[in-house]
Amino acid sequence: KHRLAVVMVGHIQIYDPGYQQLKDSLALIGEISKMTFTGLQSPVRQDSTVLENWGPHPIYLFVDLIGKNPTSVTATETINDNLHLELNFENQVVGSADIGSVSDEKKRELSIIGSRGTLTLDWSGAKKTLIFTANDGTQNNLNFPEDFSPLTLEVLEFVDCLRSGCQPRTPLSQGIE
Repeated sequence: KHRLAVVMVGHIQIYDPGYQQLKDSLALIGEISKMTFTGLQSPVRQDSTVLENWGPHPIYLFVDLIGKNPTSVTATETINDNLHLELNFENQVVGSADIGSVSDEKKRELSIIGSRGTLTLDWSGAKKTLIFTANDGTQNNLNFPEDFSPLTLEVLEFVDCLRSGCQPRTPLSQGIE
């Protein structure tokens, strides 16, 4: 009996319980119009560019949320080698990301803006938060399990796929795309 190898792409944020709760809560915000990602103040890497180091994170999150690849992508260098990415999707949905190593503040945040409100997942502080903000300004904190780290959940899924032969949420084809 021949078995195919299980290969996963290391898109760890897909396994984050806060991100999974954000995805499960998309109905709260209605039709998506814009997505923003901020990833600033990370260690400077000598082995890769900002685009290679940070770029995949917002791109795969945006593609995962929309379920399709963007129709166009532009990257503009801002200050201190940081980048601004703009991804255009069908139905005029825009994904916008500011990424880089140099910033006055450490920021890790994903916001999804819809017709009825915004979901914001913030990894910046000591505790991750997921907040739904309705168009009238009302805010609600959304809870999500924090029993396991995203890395632990990713490894557990890999082990499960090795045992069962199932496809992981982050298959090789996702990395190729």
